[in-house]
Amino acid sequence: MTGLFYRVTSWLLFLSFSYWYLLDETRYLNHLYLTALLAFLLAIIPAHRAKSLDVRRKPELASPTIPAWCLWIVQIQVAIVYFYAGIAKINADWLRGEPLRQWLANRSDYPLIGSWSDTELAVGFFGYCGLLFDLLVVPALLWRRTRVCALLAAIFFNVSNKMMFNIGIFPVLMLGATLLLLPPDWPRKVGLFFFPQKDSKPKPRSYSISPQLKTFTTLLFLAYLSFQLLFPFRHWLYPGNVNWTEEGHRFSWRMKLRQKRAAATFIATIPKTKENWVIDHTEYLSSKQSSMFGRWPDMCIQFAHFMEKELRKEGHEDVEIRVKTMVSLNGREPELLIDPELDLTQVQRTLKHQDWLLPMTKPLLPE
Repeated sequence: MTGLFYRVTSWLLFLSFSYWYLLDETRYLNHLYLTALLAFLLAIIPAHRAKSLDVRRKPELASPTIPAWCLWIVQIQVAIVYFYAGIAKINADWLRGEPLRQWLANRSDYPLIGSWSDTELAVGFFGYCGLLFDLLVVPALLWRRTRVCALLAAIFFNVSNKMMFNIGIFPVLMLGATLLLLPPDWPRKVGLFFFPQKDSKPKPRSYSISPQLKTFTTLLFLAYLSFQLLFPFRHWLYPGNVNWTEEGHRFSWRMKLRQKRAAATFIATIPKTKENWVIDHTEYLSSKQSSMFGRWPDMCIQFAHFMEKELRKEGHEDVEIRVKTMVSLNGREPELLIDPELDLTQVQRTLKHQDWLLPMTKPLLPE
């Protein structure tokens, strides 16, 4: 943050944070994913050349400019998060007010909005304003005439999200990241750089590079950009509702679109003796894992394979594990997500569509 030994500490931040993040799938949340991506981008760009402790140590590092692509790639990353979140909101459940209606109904004790939070007016206001904000905030920030209004809207949007919904650091992170979409000289204009350099007017550095390195940098830039643009749309390759099956949901900026409740019961069976019993998953999983894994089919597979190994250690040479997981999406009546007759120990995780997932048939409950 202070730019001390920036190249080393920025990579340490990215690698250590990403390692912690990837340890547990229940932490695969959008705001943590974005944190890892921004940490990576900051590690590869010279973000310490204007005001940093490194520049205080070595004034020759100072430069008032950096290559344009360094700013573009960060701006594009932030823009993708906003715009893709807006695209994801264009679905039948959100346009009918779910799951926003359920969340607002529980905010009746909040100051200012509590008295009308459970009304249809509030549901429509927050639902459609949230959708339009995500779709329009980036072009509005880039256009000078609408920049101030867009910045005020961004402050209201993220502060209200922080106050009303339990979504961790995401509103604060996005509020800070939104400032990257403003003209790059705004910190100097508002006087944020408060300590002087030894050379108060550093000369712009020359960034001339060899044609080979330029080509390599361009290819990396395009590869990263292509991945970020295309990967969030992979759920269209799978049949069914992504909010139900979860196939293609992760890392796709599909935020706050579903209220999913699940109750999973795992049953172990010894084929030879026909003996079966219910597995108490709370003995093996943390409270957070226990509350989440029933709604994620791939986590159910992982747990089944884990339990197979555990039971083999206990002397059970042959064991079958099935699950009955009842899931409710956005207030619908609960129904089965996974075929309860399927032996999960015989199922392998793949990127292909899992045909043992049962389709969602229950409609939204009447408003």
